[in-house]
Amino acid sequence: LYLGKNMIEHIEELNSLTNLDSLDLSDNYIRKVENISCLPLLRTLNLSGNKLQSVEDIQDLAGCSSLTSLDLASNKIHDNEAVEMLAQMPLSLLRLVGNPVVSSYKHYRKTLLARMPGLNYLDESPCFPNDRRLAIAFLEGGIQAERAMREQIRAEEDAVREAHRRAFDEMVERA
Repeated sequence: LYLGKNMIEHIEELNSLTNLDSLDLSDNYIRKVENISCLPLLRTLNLSGNKLQSVEDIQDLAGCSSLTSLDLASNKIHDNEAVEMLAQMPLSLLRLVGNPVVSSYKHYRKTLLARMPGLNYLDESPCFPNDRRLAIAFLEGGIQAERAMREQIRAEEDAVREAHRRAFDEMVERA
């Protein structure tokens, strides 16, 4: 359901849309997310370009158990508690780019990669498994642990390349 760019200030009258799985409320004047948790099948929600500012403004999202894709880009979200709340959600895509909290939250990307194992896309970038491994290492042991993990990843990649080279050489010999 596309309701973007309609100067909407309040989310209401959606409780009868129980089969709704996608809702676009981008570029409106919404200051608080309300009446969204009554949509049990909602998987994709776009609230980019609104007036959301704090964890209180987005708290209703915590009740959206089916939500996997959430776009909150270009709002005014500034408090770290909002990121903490979002990190508890089982999202595969999260966009917060354009919010003050992105630059003020310490180790923002690493923290979300480590704490959200199902996250496949954060802001403008995909989340690769090695990025997640590095983020977890950093949060568990700091920069030294991240460096050690980087070396481990490099060694693993070298071993795979070597195995592929040997397999190719064996194939050439047999031919």
